[in-house]
Amino acid sequence: MAILDWLPTKDRLSRFGLAVDVACLVCGSDSESRDRLFAACPFAMDVWNTVLSLCGTRCAALTWDQRLSWMVGNLKGKTFRRHLKLK
Repeated sequence: MAILDWLPTKDRLSRFGLAVDVACLVCGSDSESRDRLFAACPFAMDVWNTVLSLCGTRCAALTWDQRLSWMVGNLKGKTFRRHLKLK
C-alpha cells in the first residue's frame, strides 16, 4: 500500500472530499502524506537514521521514493539481522 501510495493518509482523505485536519499526526506540521510519514517527518528521519546506524550504513535519501530506490539498489538479497544484536 505504501509503495503504491494507497495509504489512507490525511492528504488523500482530504482529496477524496473528507473534512479532516491534514496536519501530520506525528509531528503536527505539514500535511500528512506517505512521504511525510515514511521519510520527511523528523520522527521518521530519526527512526531511519537510528536503524541504519545500528546496521552500519547510511542513506541520504530525502523522499520516500528516493529511500525506496536506495533500499532496492543496496539491500537486495541482504539482511540486517546479522548486524543487530538482539537478546
